[in-house]
Amino acid sequence: MDRSDWQQARAYVELLRKDGRRDDDIRQILLNTGWSEEQVAGLLSREAPQAPAPPPPATPPAPTRPSPATPSAPAARPDMNRGVLFGIVALVVLVVVILIVRAAVHSPVAGPTERARAGPPGDEAPPHEAFQFEDERSEVPGQPPGTGPPVEAMSAGGRIAFVAIPVAGPRGGRTTLCMIDPDGGNLTRVDLATEHRCLGPMAFSPDGGKVVFGSLVDGNWDLYIMDADGTNPVRLTHNPARDHLPAWSPDGSRIAWVSEQGDTFQIHVMNSDKTGQTQLTHTSRNDRPFWSPDGSKIGFTSYHDGRPEVYVMNADGTNQVRLTDSRGQNYGGDWSPEGGKILFHSTREGRRWEVYVMNADGTNQTRLTEDWGFDHDPVWSPDGEAIAFVSNRHGNWDIYVMTADGAHEVNITNNPKTHDRYPVWLPDQ
Repeated sequence: MDRSDWQQARAYVELLRKDGRRDDDIRQILLNTGWSEEQVAGLLSREAPQAPAPPPPATPPAPTRPSPATPSAPAARPDMNRGVLFGIVALVVLVVVILIVRAAVHSPVAGPTERARAGPPGDEAPPHEAFQFEDERSEVPGQPPGTGPPVEAMSAGGRIAFVAIPVAGPRGGRTTLCMIDPDGGNLTRVDLATEHRCLGPMAFSPDGGKVVFGSLVDGNWDLYIMDADGTNPVRLTHNPARDHLPAWSPDGSRIAWVSEQGDTFQIHVMNSDKTGQTQLTHTSRNDRPFWSPDGSKIGFTSYHDGRPEVYVMNADGTNQVRLTDSRGQNYGGDWSPEGGKILFHSTREGRRWEVYVMNADGTNQTRLTEDWGFDHDPVWSPDGEAIAFVSNRHGNWDIYVMTADGAHEVNITNNPKTHDRYPVWLPDQ
């Protein structure tokens, strides 16, 4: 394993942590993709990443002759080998049993927005799960007919953009930006420049002609803007901080995003031509910005009171008001097209993420999904009649669509080879 492999794997580990995975879950993922126990231990180390030194060459022991007067003792190697083999078999059986039990109870924990430093995504959740890949292959979901009945939500109009991430991790291909109709048909892939192998959440301009996204290039996360067909990428930020989670204002003039320096997450805003970069939040930990339809307010998630809650502030950062206050964790979100409601996801009723909706003033908080998996990152359709969201209820992460009241949930991607994440519902062009 060379240094580039090691650095890519370390980036993979950090991004899984950012997406809320426990170290135990990350360890199992790495073991399943071929890393040894020793390599996994090094990759999970919290210290600065360094490629492991190659092991020194083994020095064979000097040959010895048995004494002619004393018969040599019988070699114990066969018994030792049998004991080691028995131990390995027992360990494999134990791991298989644990995996079966875990699969029967719940899927691997993930949540949609933050880095889990010392706890699970039940305690902290992710901004994104994005991988850097070693080759140019791309896995793209199939086009299933859907897993539910045909309903009006499936013809809500527009297109749904999402990122397809190979289940196999960094050795399984590269992330892919995809577009799909709300009924699961007409799947297309956006070809990106080769340097953009590691994609995070994205935001489209109001007319759908451009997309801003976070990308890991030259060892650092920065924001880029490009045409919706993948051409003409332009770098917007260039600093040591991790810049990600962009949100485009409704009039297309401004972009809000999160800049992460160490454990500090703060919301910034800039003009769409990358001028006028301004920090809006200054205390605690703040991320996941989303705009009101009139552009006067920005919703966001803040740890100001010790746990993640949904807040709203003026577009200049003033008048920050908390909307949620419950046990568990609450993450925004998306504002409805008419401005009266806000989608968010929460663990308030258990360990799993579920999708909720509330009035824009924080009242009438209502649960929309209820299943054994993790449901998060909900977004409104352009007409406000349907909702797209991410769920792992059937094993891997897929894009689902449901009516605005939470009924008639349909899996529209349904590909076991990819994790499909970060939906954005685009208007009709």
